[in-house]
Amino acid sequence: HNVPAYHIEWNTESGFSILLPPGDYEAYVVASDYYKYKSSENIKFTVPHAPVNLGDDFYGVIINDSCWKPITLDYENGDYVKIGVESGSADQVWRFQRQDDGAYVISSAQTGKILELESGNHVENNPVSAPSDFWDGAYQKWYIYENDNGGYLIESYHYTSEGWYLTLKGNDSTDGTAITTCKLTG
Repeated sequence: HNVPAYHIEWNTESGFSILLPPGDYEAYVVASDYYKYKSSENIKFTVPHAPVNLGDDFYGVIINDSCWKPITLDYENGDYVKIGVESGSADQVWRFQRQDDGAYVISSAQTGKILELESGNHVENNPVSAPSDFWDGAYQKWYIYENDNGGYLIESYHYTSEGWYLTLKGNDSTDGTAITTCKLTG
């Protein structure tokens, strides 16, 4: 096999992190105090797909592809986000601004307020709203991933290790249904 190899050295004072491209990996650790070496068992792990770069600053409509309806800001009822009938109005248009870490800040074209997890909670059916200005909060950022059907998944930056994505509450596509978060399964 012609497989890329990564050799990483660090000391315990400085630590390190490395970003690997998506794929399946096998690794082991060798520890040394310069007099003796100790090797770990091999471990296997997968680096999942990487966030996409759709551009640095653009406007778009977020459409739920299961019902083909846009995500709409309900600015008259607490700035919550819901599914609605396509109207072409500013409450259905979102500004995407890419950050240095690859995450996006998504704001309402109507109000300029930022799409965020309600109270930063990471629970099933946590509401999504756009109530405030950007203050660089982790639950005000989102990663965007391409899915297998050519669409995109929007994942909360706040809990990326847990995989919380935007969804319709209870998978209900009725107009006015809240946009919430869920864990991606299967």
